[in-house]
Amino acid sequence: MFGIYNIYMCNKSETSNTALNLVTVPLGGRAKIRAIDGNLPGRGRLHGLGLFEGTVVKVVRTEDPMIVQALGSRVALAHRVAQHIEVDILPQPEP
Repeated sequence: MFGIYNIYMCNKSETSNTALNLVTVPLGGRAKIRAIDGNLPGRGRLHGLGLFEGTVVKVVRTEDPMIVQALGSRVALAHRVAQHIEVDILPQPEP
């Protein structure tokens, strides 16, 4: 079990170093949520608001608190919370 824990921790730190967080997405940018930090208080509340792994969000406001649009709703997030949401930035749709 100790070996499995070490492998998990190594893989987690490797992805955390290369992943972008939601705060880095520019105004009007779209991103797909990769992961939400499991230690983040209120993680369940974010899920209830439609922010979970696989959700595509659009950044409507970048100032603190930032506003993202997801599943037809807008959600305000403090930067300290958004920093714990790992994302993959998506290409802009064709006009």
